[in-house]
Amino acid sequence: MGDRLRGHEKPAYKAENNPSADQSVLDRLNQIDLRLRQLEKKERLPDSCFAEERGRRYQLPSDMVDVHLKEALMDRLNLLETRIRQVPEIDRLVNGKYWHHERLIKEKLFCAITGYRETN
Repeated sequence: MGDRLRGHEKPAYKAENNPSADQSVLDRLNQIDLRLRQLEKKERLPDSCFAEERGRRYQLPSDMVDVHLKEALMDRLNLLETRIRQVPEIDRLVNGKYWHHERLIKEKLFCAITGYRETN
């Protein structure tokens, strides 16, 4: 499995300057949380189904599935948190690179137009 992102999962690199991007991430997390709650509710069986199993010391297969799903969810959330923490760093790198590139272009244009080298 790779860490490739699908089109709808690509991070918003302008999150610091774009409050709607922050809101979009929060909306997605809320949707994920809601869907997980719905799935948990759907998969949960009534307690009366397991009345005779309560005294036993082993885990039921459904419990094992729940544990596996929750571990997978935690792994996905950890990956998401890591990616979210990387966004400001990526933004700084990207903006710094473009800023430097843009400055060089402006300097070359200034030199070409005026014949002087910009001093700053």
